[in-house]
Amino acid sequence: MSASENRVYSAPKSIASGFAGVRSVAIPWAILVVLAFAQLIRVARGFNGESTEEALYITAGLRAWEGEAVSDQFLTLLPGSVLWPAISAAGYEFLGLPGARLLSLAFFLVAFIATVLGTRNLFGQRAAAFAAVAMAVSAPFLTVAHLALMESFALAGMAAAFLAITMFIEKDDRTLLLLGSLGLTLAVLGQFRSMIFVVPLGLLLLTMRGRKGRLDLVVLLLSSSLGFIVYFEAFSQQVEIAMESYQFLTPHLSTGDFASASTKRGLLLIWGALPLLIAMHGCWKAAGKERRMAVSLLVLPVFWLLALLLLADPSRLLVFPDLAAGSLMAYPVIGLGLSYLSLRGPNLASFGLAVVLVLLVSLVHVGGFDRSWPDYRPISDRIVAAMDPGDGVLVNEQWPFAVVLYDSGLIETPEDLVDAEMILGNSELLDLCAFSWMVELSEPLAWPAFVGSAATSCGGFELSYATMLKPTYFSNVFTIQEQPAPAELWFNSQPFGDTS
Repeated sequence: MSASENRVYSAPKSIASGFAGVRSVAIPWAILVVLAFAQLIRVARGFNGESTEEALYITAGLRAWEGEAVSDQFLTLLPGSVLWPAISAAGYEFLGLPGARLLSLAFFLVAFIATVLGTRNLFGQRAAAFAAVAMAVSAPFLTVAHLALMESFALAGMAAAFLAITMFIEKDDRTLLLLGSLGLTLAVLGQFRSMIFVVPLGLLLLTMRGRKGRLDLVVLLLSSSLGFIVYFEAFSQQVEIAMESYQFLTPHLSTGDFASASTKRGLLLIWGALPLLIAMHGCWKAAGKERRMAVSLLVLPVFWLLALLLLADPSRLLVFPDLAAGSLMAYPVIGLGLSYLSLRGPNLASFGLAVVLVLLVSLVHVGGFDRSWPDYRPISDRIVAAMDPGDGVLVNEQWPFAVVLYDSGLIETPEDLVDAEMILGNSELLDLCAFSWMVELSEPLAWPAFVGSAATSCGGFELSYATMLKPTYFSNVFTIQEQPAPAELWFNSQPFGDTS
C-alpha cells in the first residue's frame, strides 16, 4: 500500500518514498508500545508526590463522589468541570496517586493514537509515522502523559475530535461530525481553554468542504457548545468566579516555581518555536489543498505560542502542560514536514542522531520538571500515622496534605486544614494553641512571622519530625539544580481552645 492511499488529499509521489527500508505503518505502534511501557515504569516508581494541581483535582473529585464538590465551591478553583477530578479520584481510590496518574496515561495514549490516525487520514502513513516520532520525543507531551492533570483528558477529547473530523471529510457522514463535536465538548469540560480548539477544526472544514463546510461549522459549533451551555447554566456563578480568578492562558496554582521568567520563555522557544519551524517547512513544501490543510492546523499552535510568550503570567506558567494542548495540531504538520526528508544512508543516520539528542534533552527537562515541587509524602505519612480524627492541623500548602488526610478519614472536609490565607482572611482570630499539628515550610511557603510567634507562645508545640525537601530548579534551559528546603512537623502535646 502506498503512503498516499487512504488519505483525504493525495500529495506528490515524492512524499511516499520508502522509509529507509522500514515499514512506516509499523513505526507509530512500535513507538506507542515503548512509550506506554516507559511511562508505566515512571509512574510505578513514584517519581514525586502530588503536585498542587494534582492534589486539588483529586480532592475535588473525592468530594464530587460524595456529592459535595459544588457546595464546597470547588468550581471556583477549577479551570474545568469536575469531570476529570472525578475520574482521577476514582483511580486514586483504587491505587492511590499512581492510579490517578495511570488514568492520565491512558487518556494521553488515546490522544496519541487519535492524532496519528488523523495525520494518516490527511497526510498519509509516512507523515503519521513522523508525527508519532515527534510526539514521542516532545517534553510537553511526555510530561502530561504521567501527571494527573486536566490536560491529559483535554488532549484525548481534542485528538478524538480531530480524528472524527478527518474521517468526516473523507466519508461525508454527519454522524462523524457529531462524534467530533462530542470529543470537543468533553475537551472543553475537561479544560475550559480547550474551546479554542474549534479554530483549527473549523478552518479544516472550511478548507476541505467548501460551501458545505459553512453548514458543517455551524453544526460543529452548536452541537459542541450545547454541553458547555448546559453546564454553565447549572453552575454559572461558580464558573464565572473561576474564569475571573484565573488568567485564561495559565490557570494554574504555581505547583513549583521551577524556573525564572526568562528560562520559561526559553523552554517555550525550544519546545514550541522549534517544532513550529519544522511544521512551517511542511507548509512551504506542500502544495494545493495539502498546504491549506497544514495552514489551517497551524493557526492555533502559532497563536497559542505567541499568547504564552507575550500575554501569559510567567509566575503561573508551567510551560509543558500549558504548551501541550495548544500545540497538538502542530504535530500532524510536523509529520508532514519531516516526511519530505530523504532518509537514505548518511541522512538516515543524521536523522536518528538528531532524534536521540532531542529525546535526551526532553528526558532531562521532564525529569527536572517532575521534581520541581516538594515531595511532602514523608511528612504527610507521619501525620497520618500519628493523627487522631478531629485533630486541628496548620499547614501552609493545603492541597497535597488535604488529599491524603481526607482520603484517610482524618478530616471531614479539606477546609479542616488551616493555611495562612484562611488565617488572614478569617474575620475572627483563630486560637492557634488549639491545633495539634503544625507543618513549617521554608520560603516561599513559610508562615507569616506572627503565626510562628503565636505557636511558640502556646508552650506545647514540640518538634516531631524534620527533613530536607529537595525540589529542583531550572537555573537555565540546560542546567537543573536542587534547592534544599527544610520542613518541620510540630506536635502540640497540650492543645486547648477552639479550632473553628
